[in-house]
Amino acid sequence: MAGGPVPARHERLSVRALLGIEVVCDAFERELRAGRSPDWRAYLARGDGTNREALRAELVALDLTYRREHRTPAGARPEPAAEHGAGPPFTILRELGRGGMGVVYLALDPRLGRHVALKLLREGGVAAPDHVRRFLAEAQAVARMPHPNIVSVFEVGESGGVPFLVLEFVTGGTLAQWAAGRAVPPLQAAVLVEQVARAAHYAHEKGIVHRDIKPQNVLLALDGPEGPVVPKLTDFGLAKLLDSGTEETPTGAVLGTPAYMAPEQVRPDVGAIGPRTDVYALGATLYALLTGGPPFRAATPLATVAQVVADPPVPPRKTRPELPADLEAVCLKCLEKDPARRYATAEELAADLARFRTGRPTRARPVGWTGSAWRTVRRKRRAVATALGAALAAGAAFAVAWSVAPGPVAPGSPDKRADLLRDLDKGEPVELIGDGGEPHWYRWRGMASTLGRSQFGGPSVVFQTTKTTGLELVPDPRRDRYRVTAELRHLTLSSEADEHRKEVGVGRVGLFLAAQSDDCPDGTRFDRYLLLWYTDFLTQRGRPDQRRFACEDRLLAYRKNGPQSDQTIFVEFLFDAWYKVPPNGVGFPSPWRRIVADVSPGGVRVSFESQTGADDPWTVLSQWTVRKEDLRKARSGHENNPKAKTDYPEVVRRLATWSPRMPIGIVASNSAVEVRRVAIEPQPAGGDNAH
Repeated sequence: MAGGPVPARHERLSVRALLGIEVVCDAFERELRAGRSPDWRAYLARGDGTNREALRAELVALDLTYRREHRTPAGARPEPAAEHGAGPPFTILRELGRGGMGVVYLALDPRLGRHVALKLLREGGVAAPDHVRRFLAEAQAVARMPHPNIVSVFEVGESGGVPFLVLEFVTGGTLAQWAAGRAVPPLQAAVLVEQVARAAHYAHEKGIVHRDIKPQNVLLALDGPEGPVVPKLTDFGLAKLLDSGTEETPTGAVLGTPAYMAPEQVRPDVGAIGPRTDVYALGATLYALLTGGPPFRAATPLATVAQVVADPPVPPRKTRPELPADLEAVCLKCLEKDPARRYATAEELAADLARFRTGRPTRARPVGWTGSAWRTVRRKRRAVATALGAALAAGAAFAVAWSVAPGPVAPGSPDKRADLLRDLDKGEPVELIGDGGEPHWYRWRGMASTLGRSQFGGPSVVFQTTKTTGLELVPDPRRDRYRVTAELRHLTLSSEADEHRKEVGVGRVGLFLAAQSDDCPDGTRFDRYLLLWYTDFLTQRGRPDQRRFACEDRLLAYRKNGPQSDQTIFVEFLFDAWYKVPPNGVGFPSPWRRIVADVSPGGVRVSFESQTGADDPWTVLSQWTVRKEDLRKARSGHENNPKAKTDYPEVVRRLATWSPRMPIGIVASNSAVEVRRVAIEPQPAGGDNAH
């Protein structure tokens, strides 16, 4: 290690810490070069304890590298790197599975009292040298990659000439067992594959290509008793070291699983094996989750390989027409025969899946008529060239229309508005967004957006905005006392920058009441809201396990020109509450939240609630009451606000009233939101339900 570059995984360590690791590793390496078999655990104890994981990774990597490079000839019994007496000190409980080279057992480690996965070579002490090399290559690969979506290696050793790995035991079985040949909801599939893609990208950054990603090599762990399912990539037995000058695979050998192999794994002339090879396998895994089976599956492995090389995959929407077109486009981009046409990195794939997950357009676009025709031209160029030339102009408009997904929900007409008001006049509960998943009537307030049908398999609607946007659902509640109930979830989980604003998705979503508007001669439009909104993703410094729910009176200006098209003129905080989330944040997808507001002339009583599962009861996270006096003070207490006083005094005065008979709807700021139900229910007269 002396004199070498600082490993990328330790770039954030201090110089003192790096020097301490280097001193210990140099001593360990001297023992190895002297022909002895030092126990790396003893050297781990020489560290100061503050950078234990970094030191452990370096010692294990040194141990494995030396043993791979200096392995004794086949038939000889090498000296073990760690003494385990007659065998590893584990109690084997049952077999978990078998692969081409190894067998994995559930075992108990009595030293730490924990369950582990113990992996042994199937051939035992007579294993072929190339199998031993590949077995040790897996250990070396995983030992260098501490990542939440990669199964951890706890220990590497040999006993009686038999190499073994001690791995993290993951309780949920494999992704293949969980899916069980069924087609899973599209959002769930996207979320799982996104996380595996990020793990694969992490491995690629360490110079390692997996070469055998498939549902059978993804384990599922539960992140806490109520946390999300966490996929973990495992079985790096066929991994290729990109920076290695040697190749473990004999020339002409084909390694991998035919149904999930990329064409270049079969035909080297297609392209070199690299990160895009794993991108293909990730796409094949996504395909299997969306359709219930891999993209290619013939009667024999040889016939499957022939399909992989020559045939296009059947688009997933052919078998599941309800699948979102954007997600199909992502999947098919991964499965391109030409590696250059796939995502350049697994991180690019993960980012596109995040766009889908958060309701944003993906970079991969759905293939319309012209795209399909061009693929046919590439396969049968002479037979269709003339037909394509004649049809391109006619097909262009259709191809553009095909790329729009999900289909937009049309705004309400004047007739629908009149129908809604008649229903409200009856004094009965009205589902503003109900079982059908579409609004009874709506219009936009502030910055307009596009309301789409949910991509996530449920009867709900979605919209997104990089500004502040209101989805008005009721122009007039038609009474002074009522209850509004909204069920929604904050969708945008990433903070990826776009051309509008950085940190997209860390804004807020919720319910608005008492909306008012005013237009100025210069074209500026003002909107004032009573906002009951929250964020599942924006944390306050020092509070990583808490999120904020607030009630605000806010005045916004929307200008036709200028750097800020939506500007907050002032905001009055009426209450501010914090609620708990798991230490590592909310799961994927984020939980459904319910906002219940009892509105009357006396004020508003608010309940903010959460639901873990579809059939679980609602749990109250926060309750608050805003009285009439507070609302009046908020709406008229800005006479001393310099901006309001000098620039917009007339606007502030015109929008100073509070009344229950004002528009109601859903609001989002710098976020995407999914809404599955909004209802308004009249309350009996007499008494103020806000008290």
